[in-house]
Formats: sequence, C-alpha cells, structure tokens
Amino acid sequence: MFNDVGIVGAKPYTYLYYDKRTGKTYTSYNFNTLSLLILATLHSQWYTTIEGCSIKILPTNLSDILTPRAIAFWVACDGSYHKRDGVIYLSTDSYTLIEVQRLQTILLEKLYINSTYGTHGKVDQYRIIIAKASMPAFQSLIAEYLPSMMAYRAGL
Repeated sequence: MFNDVGIVGAKPYTYLYYDKRTGKTYTSYNFNTLSLLILATLHSQWYTTIEGCSIKILPTNLSDILTPRAIAFWVACDGSYHKRDGVIYLSTDSYTLIEVQRLQTILLEKLYINSTYGTHGKVDQYRIIIAKASMPAFQSLIAEYLPSMMAYRAGL
C-alpha cells in the first residue's frame, strides 16, 4: 500500500522472532519510508518547540484548512459517538482551553456547528462535545468523507 504512493525507500523484509514466554515464533514485516518535505511542512504547522520539547499547537490558518474532509479524518482518529447522549466527543486533550475555544469558534462560524467542551482525565485536558441539536448537520457534513469502517465513531 505504501509503495503505491511512493514513500517506501527500500524493499520490505520479513523478520521472524521467537518469544520465550509463549513458545511461539512470530513474524513481523518491516520497511523503511522516505522522509517527505510535505510531512516536515505539516509538522512545522502543527508543532512548536519549547525548551527542547515538541508541543502540539493549532496552525494560524486553521480556519482555512479545517474542511469537512479534515473534520471527518479527525472524527475517524479522535472522535467517539456516545449513544446514550447522542453526541460526538472530539479529543482535544493536547490543546489549551484557549485553543479548544478557538476550534469551537471555527466550527460555529465556518460550519454552523454548535458545541461545548468538557474536561477529561487531568483538569487541563479538554474534549469538544458536538451539541445534540447540531448532530444531524455535523453527520451530514462529514458522512461522504468518513471511511466506512469508522462510521460508528460518528453514530452513522
């Protein structure tokens, strides 16, 4: 699959290893990928370095790049549908409250999607909760872009 998009740098190889705990031999498949400039560019938009640590941030042009397709992939990776409440939670654990509120503003002003936020885990971890009243519009917005095997994450 990766070879088809041109990012595999060498022929994949098979590695066999014996696990003493289970008494079984397992197979793994390994390959090396190329470093692509576009990925470095994306990384620099979404991360900054502070005191030697890579910190996730929201890009300054987020309103331009937060498309229905991007939101569908966000849901596929970091969304969860809560059947009891009929809402979708979007994980934003790595962002500050100000960044979460910025995401909410973009969802509302650009896509007319209402949301709230709640804390999760640690006090300073947040999740966006798509408002129940906005669920039909939200689901309709992302349905065509959401991989079918991830539809359950949007309650579809």
